[in-house]
Amino acid sequence: MHTLPKTLYIFFLRHPQGIYLKDISDHRDELLHIYRLLTRQGYSLEESQAKIDKMLDFTSNGNLNQYMSRISEAFRNELSTNLAKKYTISGKRNEIRYITLDAAKIILPEKLKF
Repeated sequence: MHTLPKTLYIFFLRHPQGIYLKDISDHRDELLHIYRLLTRQGYSLEESQAKIDKMLDFTSNGNLNQYMSRISEAFRNELSTNLAKKYTISGKRNEIRYITLDAAKIILPEKLKF
């Protein structure tokens, strides 16, 4: 999985209660923090901010939805359909989006915790 979809996925792992997509831009700094921890490209802060801003831009052909589709596809390619559903970002349009995996089973590295 590429860095931006991975950033989005880790963000949702850190928010097991879920989040409305319309509110995700309120978490720009957190997404930027995760992205900067994951990327190995040596982007400047401004370049990293631009990538996160583009991902969060709802006017640019649904980038956020494209990244969620890439995440789902990555899990479907590796797991059975039923198992992949537990790991993908779920939720209906205009409702809270979340990962159905039991939060107690999610263990993130220390550097990805706040």
